[in-house]
Amino acid sequence: MSNFQYIQIEDKDILSGYIKDGGLHELYNLCFNAPPYNEYFEINEIRRIFGKYCTDGILYLCLDGKKVIGFIAAFPLKLEEKVYQIVKNHLVDVDKYWYHADIGTHPDPEYRRKGIAKTLWNAILNKVPTSHFVARTQEGNEASKSLHLKLGFQILAHVDGTFVTQDVHRDDRHEPDKRIFLYYERD
Repeated sequence: MSNFQYIQIEDKDILSGYIKDGGLHELYNLCFNAPPYNEYFEINEIRRIFGKYCTDGILYLCLDGKKVIGFIAAFPLKLEEKVYQIVKNHLVDVDKYWYHADIGTHPDPEYRRKGIAKTLWNAILNKVPTSHFVARTQEGNEASKSLHLKLGFQILAHVDGTFVTQDVHRDDRHEPDKRIFLYYERD
Protein backbone atom coordinates (compact mmCIF):
# COMPACT_ATOMS: atom_id res chain seq x y z
CA MET A 1 0.00 0.00 0.00
CA SER A 2 1.29 3.46 -0.87
CA ASN A 3 1.94 6.20 1.66
CA PHE A 4 1.01 9.14 -0.51
CA GLN A 5 0.23 12.40 1.22
CA TYR A 6 -2.57 14.69 0.02
CA ILE A 7 -2.25 18.33 1.01
CA GLN A 8 -4.16 21.50 0.31
CA ILE A 9 -1.98 24.43 -0.74
CA GLU A 10 -3.28 27.84 0.28
CA ASP A 11 -0.07 29.87 0.41
CA LYS A 12 1.91 31.01 -2.65
CA ASP A 13 5.22 30.81 -0.79
CA ILE A 14 4.60 27.17 0.09
CA LEU A 15 3.42 26.57 -3.48
CA SER A 16 6.65 28.05 -4.83
CA GLY A 17 8.69 25.36 -3.08
CA TYR A 18 6.60 22.61 -4.63
CA ILE A 19 6.84 24.17 -8.08
CA LYS A 20 10.61 24.23 -8.09
CA ASP A 21 11.90 21.74 -5.51
CA GLY A 22 8.95 19.35 -5.42
CA GLY A 23 8.81 18.94 -9.17
CA LEU A 24 5.36 20.45 -9.87
CA HIS A 25 6.82 22.34 -12.86
CA GLU A 26 8.26 19.13 -14.27
CA LEU A 27 5.07 17.15 -13.56
CA TYR A 28 2.82 19.72 -15.24
CA ASN A 29 4.94 19.55 -18.36
CA LEU A 30 4.98 15.74 -18.28
CA CYS A 31 1.18 15.87 -18.25
CA PHE A 32 0.77 18.44 -21.02
CA ASN A 33 3.78 18.33 -23.35
CA ALA A 34 2.74 15.10 -25.06
CA PRO A 35 -0.14 14.73 -27.54
CA PRO A 36 -2.86 15.82 -27.71
CA TYR A 37 -1.69 19.03 -25.97
CA ASN A 38 1.94 19.40 -27.10
CA GLU A 39 2.50 22.27 -24.68
CA TYR A 40 5.47 23.36 -22.61
CA PHE A 41 5.12 25.75 -19.68
CA GLU A 42 7.90 27.92 -18.28
CA ILE A 43 8.24 28.02 -14.51
CA ASN A 44 6.76 31.54 -14.33
CA GLU A 45 3.65 30.33 -16.20
CA ILE A 46 3.27 27.52 -13.66
CA ARG A 47 3.59 30.06 -10.83
CA ARG A 48 0.84 32.19 -12.44
CA ILE A 49 -1.52 29.28 -13.16
CA PHE A 50 -1.15 27.59 -9.78
CA GLY A 51 -1.02 30.93 -7.96
CA LYS A 52 -4.52 31.61 -9.29
CA TYR A 53 -5.64 28.25 -7.98
CA CYS A 54 -4.30 29.17 -4.51
CA THR A 55 -5.89 32.61 -4.37
CA ASP A 56 -9.17 32.05 -6.23
CA GLY A 57 -9.98 28.44 -5.53
CA ILE A 58 -8.76 25.20 -4.06
CA LEU A 59 -5.56 23.35 -4.90
CA TYR A 60 -4.49 19.92 -3.70
CA LEU A 61 -1.24 18.12 -4.36
CA CYS A 62 -0.38 14.47 -3.95
CA LEU A 63 3.13 13.81 -2.67
CA ASP A 64 5.35 10.77 -2.60
CA GLY A 65 7.84 11.91 0.00
CA LYS A 66 8.76 15.41 -1.19
CA LYS A 67 7.96 14.67 -4.85
CA VAL A 68 4.72 16.02 -6.37
CA ILE A 69 3.00 13.16 -8.20
CA GLY A 70 -0.49 14.60 -8.61
CA PHE A 71 -2.48 17.81 -8.57
CA ILE A 72 -6.06 19.03 -8.80
CA ALA A 73 -7.57 22.50 -8.79
CA ALA A 74 -11.02 24.08 -8.91
CA PHE A 75 -12.42 27.58 -8.57
CA PRO A 76 -15.78 29.30 -9.14
CA LEU A 77 -16.86 28.89 -12.78
CA LYS A 78 -17.69 32.58 -13.14
CA LEU A 79 -13.95 33.31 -12.83
CA GLU A 80 -13.24 31.34 -16.01
CA GLU A 81 -15.07 33.78 -18.28
CA LYS A 82 -14.57 31.96 -21.58
CA VAL A 83 -15.97 28.67 -20.30
CA TYR A 84 -18.70 30.44 -18.31
CA GLN A 85 -19.96 32.19 -21.46
CA ILE A 86 -20.05 28.91 -23.40
CA VAL A 87 -21.96 26.85 -20.82
CA LYS A 88 -24.13 29.46 -19.07
CA ASN A 89 -27.21 28.81 -21.21
CA HIS A 90 -26.92 25.03 -20.88
CA LEU A 91 -26.94 24.60 -17.11
CA VAL A 92 -29.57 25.45 -14.53
CA ASP A 93 -28.33 27.92 -11.90
CA VAL A 94 -24.90 28.16 -13.52
CA ASP A 95 -23.57 30.49 -10.82
CA LYS A 96 -23.43 27.63 -8.31
CA TYR A 97 -20.94 25.70 -10.51
CA TRP A 98 -17.23 25.52 -9.96
CA TYR A 99 -14.68 25.00 -12.72
CA HIS A 100 -12.68 21.79 -12.40
CA ALA A 101 -9.63 23.50 -13.83
CA ASP A 102 -6.82 20.98 -13.70
CA ILE A 103 -6.02 17.43 -12.76
CA GLY A 104 -2.89 15.47 -13.43
CA THR A 105 -0.98 12.47 -12.16
CA HIS A 106 2.57 11.38 -12.80
CA PRO A 107 2.78 9.19 -15.92
CA ASP A 108 5.31 6.80 -14.36
CA PRO A 109 3.71 3.31 -14.15
CA GLU A 110 4.48 3.12 -10.41
CA TYR A 111 1.91 5.91 -9.87
CA ARG A 112 -0.77 4.77 -12.28
CA ARG A 113 -3.95 3.05 -11.15
CA LYS A 114 -3.25 3.82 -7.50
CA GLY A 115 -6.38 5.93 -6.96
CA ILE A 116 -4.49 9.23 -6.93
CA ALA A 117 -6.90 11.08 -9.23
CA LYS A 118 -9.94 9.74 -7.38
CA THR A 119 -8.52 10.68 -3.99
CA LEU A 120 -7.66 14.18 -5.23
CA TRP A 121 -11.19 14.53 -6.65
CA ASN A 122 -12.73 13.44 -3.36
CA ALA A 123 -10.59 16.02 -1.54
CA ILE A 124 -12.04 18.74 -3.80
CA LEU A 125 -15.58 17.43 -3.33
CA ASN A 126 -15.17 17.54 0.43
CA LYS A 127 -13.75 21.07 0.44
CA VAL A 128 -15.70 22.99 -2.21
CA PRO A 129 -18.98 24.57 -1.05
CA THR A 130 -20.92 23.02 -3.94
CA SER A 131 -21.32 19.72 -5.70
CA HIS A 132 -21.73 21.17 -9.20
CA PHE A 133 -18.74 21.33 -11.52
CA VAL A 134 -17.86 21.99 -15.14
CA ALA A 135 -14.73 20.62 -16.79
CA ARG A 136 -13.33 20.63 -20.28
CA THR A 137 -10.82 18.49 -22.08
CA GLN A 138 -9.59 17.96 -25.59
CA GLU A 139 -11.93 15.94 -27.72
CA GLY A 140 -9.20 13.43 -28.57
CA ASN A 141 -7.95 12.96 -25.03
CA GLU A 142 -9.50 9.57 -24.31
CA ALA A 143 -7.65 9.16 -21.00
CA SER A 144 -9.03 12.45 -19.67
CA LYS A 145 -12.55 11.73 -20.91
CA SER A 146 -12.44 8.28 -19.35
CA LEU A 147 -11.19 9.65 -16.04
CA HIS A 148 -13.88 12.34 -15.89
CA LEU A 149 -16.61 9.84 -16.71
CA LYS A 150 -15.30 7.50 -13.98
CA LEU A 151 -15.39 10.42 -11.53
CA GLY A 152 -19.08 10.92 -12.34
CA PHE A 153 -18.97 13.66 -14.96
CA GLN A 154 -21.31 13.61 -17.94
CA ILE A 155 -20.71 15.13 -21.36
CA LEU A 156 -22.58 18.39 -21.78
CA ALA A 157 -24.19 17.51 -25.11
CA HIS A 158 -26.26 20.68 -25.53
CA VAL A 159 -23.09 22.66 -26.14
CA ASP A 160 -22.76 20.70 -29.37
CA GLY A 161 -20.01 18.80 -27.57
CA THR A 162 -17.13 20.94 -28.81
CA PHE A 163 -15.86 24.36 -29.56
CA VAL A 164 -12.87 25.33 -31.62
CA THR A 165 -10.12 27.76 -30.71
CA GLN A 166 -6.88 28.54 -32.43
CA ASP A 167 -4.24 27.77 -29.81
CA VAL A 168 -0.62 28.46 -30.62
CA HIS A 169 1.66 25.59 -29.72
CA ARG A 170 5.20 26.11 -28.47
CA ASP A 171 6.59 25.31 -31.89
CA ASP A 172 4.43 28.11 -33.42
CA ARG A 173 1.96 25.70 -34.99
CA HIS A 174 -1.64 26.90 -35.12
CA GLU A 175 -4.11 24.07 -34.89
CA PRO A 176 -7.79 23.81 -34.12
CA ASP A 177 -8.27 22.80 -30.50
CA LYS A 178 -11.55 20.94 -30.10
CA ARG A 179 -12.76 20.68 -26.52
CA ILE A 180 -15.63 18.87 -24.95
CA PHE A 181 -17.40 20.13 -21.87
CA LEU A 182 -18.45 17.93 -19.00
CA TYR A 183 -20.54 18.59 -15.92
CA TYR A 184 -20.88 16.99 -12.52
CA GLU A 185 -23.87 17.28 -10.22
CA ARG A 186 -24.34 15.62 -6.89
CA ASP A 187 -27.16 16.58 -4.58
